[in-house]
Amino acid sequence: MLRILSIILGSILGGFMLFNGTYELLTGEYFGSFIPRPWVDMVSSFGISAFALGPFFLVYGGAWLYFVSLLWKREPSAFLIGLAVCVLTLWYFPFGTSIAFIVFCLLMSNKKPSGLLHSSKY
Repeated sequence: MLRILSIILGSILGGFMLFNGTYELLTGEYFGSFIPRPWVDMVSSFGISAFALGPFFLVYGGAWLYFVSLLWKREPSAFLIGLAVCVLTLWYFPFGTSIAFIVFCLLMSNKKPSGLLHSSKY
């Protein structure tokens, strides 16, 4: 059950990032608002325009969907890749942070890294 929940949440986040990156590349703005989310302040502090990140969102969304596909196939590498994309998504406040934190907790809910992939209780 935890594995399926991680797959669903990861698919939602990865799909949204792919969609939002594509939308930004096509229209020059992010979906849902003319002013991007709170993460813009952090990105701007590094001198990066939030509206130049469309390709970044495509890659990031693809990374999430890659993790989801590994988790679906119960590949052992899904655990470490999942932890990496979760930690690297914590900046994407509030939507990405929430989902990444939940998936991170689901991944860490087992004592063994392969537990989420192979345990019969999931």
